Amino acid sequence: MKNPETQIETERKPHNPPCKFLRSKEMFHEDAAGEEGEFASDVFWCSKSQEAFGPDGESADKCDCNDTRKCYDPL
Repeated sequence: MKNPETQIETERKPHNPPCKFLRSKEMFHEDAAGEEGEFASDVFWCSKSQEAFGPDGESADKCDCNDTRKCYDPL
């Protein structure tokens, strides 16, 4: 029997297409392989704000940078 207090985690999926202002250090390596290679470290920043958050003050990452934000601009 499952424990009723166990929380079910929802999987966060990257937004496609990604925001053109989203950056990760893998984007600057020639050997970054494939789509996931660009975002392997999960260390992100916004090229507009030059911080780990966007101009709207929300976090910059592959899941949060999406079309629900005013600063989002698709690739």
